[in-house]
Amino acid sequence: MQKLISSVFPKSLSFINVIIFFYFFTLHADRLNFKFSIFSFRLNNIIAVFLFIILALKYQVKLFVMDKKLFYGLMFLFFSIFVSTCISANIYRSVGDFLLYNFTVIFYALLPYSLIMNENEEEVLKIYFFSFIIVGIYALTQLGLSFVGVFDPFASQQQGDFIRPNAFAYEASFYALYFSPFMVIINLLFIKRKLYPLSGQGIKNLFIIIITNLLFLISTSSGAFFAYFILILVLLILSLFSNVKMTFPEIKRTLFRFILATSLLTLMMVYVFDNIAKEFFFKFFYTSFFSHHSFLERWFQIKNYWHVFLEHPFFGKGIGGVSQYLFDQYYQSNKEILLRDSVEENFTALQAFGSMNVVTEILASLGIIGFIAFLYLFFIYFKTYKKLVKNIQIENTVKELGFVFLVSIIVMLITLQFSQGLFRTYIWVHFFITFGYINKKIKLV
Repeated sequence: MQKLISSVFPKSLSFINVIIFFYFFTLHADRLNFKFSIFSFRLNNIIAVFLFIILALKYQVKLFVMDKKLFYGLMFLFFSIFVSTCISANIYRSVGDFLLYNFTVIFYALLPYSLIMNENEEEVLKIYFFSFIIVGIYALTQLGLSFVGVFDPFASQQQGDFIRPNAFAYEASFYALYFSPFMVIINLLFIKRKLYPLSGQGIKNLFIIIITNLLFLISTSSGAFFAYFILILVLLILSLFSNVKMTFPEIKRTLFRFILATSLLTLMMVYVFDNIAKEFFFKFFYTSFFSHHSFLERWFQIKNYWHVFLEHPFFGKGIGGVSQYLFDQYYQSNKEILLRDSVEENFTALQAFGSMNVVTEILASLGIIGFIAFLYLFFIYFKTYKKLVKNIQIENTVKELGFVFLVSIIVMLITLQFSQGLFRTYIWVHFFITFGYINKKIKLV
């Protein structure tokens, strides 16, 4: 463990590095929060504001410098959200979400991007990766304590004699979503027999790969299990592109190794952890897939939100306004609006119509204009990655890391479809910190 920590933790324990660590460490911490009116603020929001002030004083105007195309993409999205807010079915909630968008852009897009562009990018990545390890160790501690009868107050779900680890996240599936990009990065770098930027040397043992996958799988989330197959599918598709073969020439061998490892892991879970596998990882395969409550909850809301999109295709009904619109339609006896038979008692009427899928949430909330705005942001990311690959002055290790980051973004966004929430801070941070890294390497040559 000491060797692992020394390889990933930054050389300097400066005050600003400590603040950066806590900024990353609390990104997932939904349960470390407090409420004001209908709004919920998290500890991470306060740390983000504090870090932003420190960096603003240190770099002043330089902190706000952003790539032009990226800026235009965010402004395009700003325009989409503003217009949809004006026509929302619940203007109060939509104005709140509109303000949340601006808050997110400043503290979870501009801040991590500027952090990479202005600070030592390798050191920032070390802190970022180290924060995943510490969060994962805390989740593992939650699980271990439950075996001796000690149940962490932040653990949200108990199953028999053990809890489903979630660290400070809202629940286990959100912890798995948060951890998924780190799982992708470490697995791909390990297969490459390299661990940059975590360490200047190759892997000498299996410890880090075992602990990373263990910390991911202890969530016992079906989303965690599917993330491996999403990764395989993404690698398979990307292996068809010539620029990927040039950057990652051993991608086919990588893919074969990963399929083999995933297959062995699956067999181990089925035979060694039979009950856990049936109850969580493979629950859809042991019950009727289309009648399982996890599927039905998502399917009903996917159909509902698709219905709203078809009725309001251009600008939607506003973020936060769709649930109000569906609520009104349902109680006006609109037969096309679905609601599952049993709704949890602690759900409010609007929560019963909350989004369960991000793509349909975007379409229903912001319409096709907002959807194009989000696609444009990803298009900018991909174009920047292509510029990195084609630049002959950039060393191959950086290009390979850029590829790993691109794959982690794709896997993370697909995995997000099992969940919900346009403003999951760790999604925005991972997108912009990896985009900033790729962009900075291009500008340095």
